[in-house]
Parts: sequence; structure tokens; C-alpha cells
Amino acid sequence: MPYIPESLKAVTGVFAFGNKASKASTAYTTTVAQTLFTVAGGRCFVRLFMATVTTLHASATQNIKTATAPAVGTAVALSSDVDTNALEAGGTLYVEGDGTATVKANGGVVLASTTPLCGGFVVSTGTITFTPSATQAGATLWDIWYQPLDDGASIVAA
Repeated sequence: MPYIPESLKAVTGVFAFGNKASKASTAYTTTVAQTLFTVAGGRCFVRLFMATVTTLHASATQNIKTATAPAVGTAVALSSDVDTNALEAGGTLYVEGDGTATVKANGGVVLASTTPLCGGFVVSTGTITFTPSATQAGATLWDIWYQPLDDGASIVAA
């Protein structure tokens, strides 16, 4: 491994995405909230939360939204509905974490205007879910990058 000076490590650390957890391809088999990730041991700062389409979404209305359900307190919408009608394999879903519509794009693109340099959001102990509006064809692989804020905090695939 090449030598990396401490000053460079400090600079690159600012831009690190942190830890990563992935949820295997999730199909739209129900219209109730499906748990994607479990947050354990405390609060985490989510740097990036997105999905990659693994199976073409049906050519029909399919609204997708995400939420966090804390162990203590009320559930909070991370993103509101977006219609993923005919979203192709390789397409992306990007969750900004501010309750606005999930951002979608084909071709594996996440538009730069949706990814602010210091963006992110905090989740506490509990779960992160997604809810499809219909049972139909389509599946996505969900990824989350995070940094623990409390000792022992982590996010794992459910």
C-alpha cells in the first residue's frame, strides 16, 4: 500500500461516504411498508441513500416513497411518492431525505443538482422503509452510506 501523508488523509476523510450497507434486490410484492435497513445503537448521519433498478418496472403507475420509523417517536417521510412507471434496469432512485419526491432517472444517472456537497440527514434507532403503491413487476437494489454519530451506532440490511 502506498504511503499517504496525514494531511492528505485528513482532507480525503472530509469527502468520504462512510460505511455502506446494501439491501438485496427488493420486489414490489406488497403495498405495505417494507423494511430496508435497521438502525441500531444510536444515531447515524446518512450521506447517500439510493437504489438501482434491477428489474424493469411495470408500464403502470407505481409510486415509491421512503420513511424512517424510529424506535421512539413518530415515523418521518424521507421522500414522498414518485411514479416509477417503466423505469428501466440500471435506472436510479435517489432519496434526498427532506421529504420531497424521490428523484428518478434512467441510465444510472443521479443529477448533480440533487446531490449537494454537504447533503445528508440523521436517522435514529429504528428502521428505514420503502412503500410501493401497487403489487407489480419491478425490483431495486438499495444502498445506503452513513457515518455513526453515537458510539456503536450502525445501519444494516434488514
